[in-house]
Amino acid sequence: MSLEAVDSLLAHVGSTVNREAGGYMIGRVMRLEGQYCLHILDSVPAKEVSSSHVSLQFQPKSALPVLEKIRNYEQRGMRGILGVGYYHSHPFNSNFVQPSSTDENTILTNFRDFYYASMIIDPLSGSWDIFVIQDSRIVSIKNNCFFVPKSYSDFGAIT
Repeated sequence: MSLEAVDSLLAHVGSTVNREAGGYMIGRVMRLEGQYCLHILDSVPAKEVSSSHVSLQFQPKSALPVLEKIRNYEQRGMRGILGVGYYHSHPFNSNFVQPSSTDENTILTNFRDFYYASMIIDPLSGSWDIFVIQDSRIVSIKNNCFFVPKSYSDFGAIT
């Protein structure tokens, strides 16, 4: 994960602690030492949302800035950039960064590709976790995450 993406999404959810906030993560899928690796390069706050302290729904037009940002990366010569998941906050219960039943349904229904990630953040404590689907189960990959400056984005993407 790029340090800049993490700083940006933490700042976004931290600015809204009385209701859920979220957005999209963009990046690329790479192969490192024979293993697939997800490089989360950037985050895009969703501004067109319906939210409360226990729910968040992205409106379709909230995805338009994601497409614009991907196009900007491509214009700078970076290939293989795509939407790799989403993030959102759980402001209602400090340190609760596990998927709710609604989160689980969203992940299993809409984010089935192996590279899609879902990040959940507690904006009050700053704790977080990140999940993917493996073998039809939602699993945390937080212990497999490492943080790098955005300048490390020169790694090659798979296509």
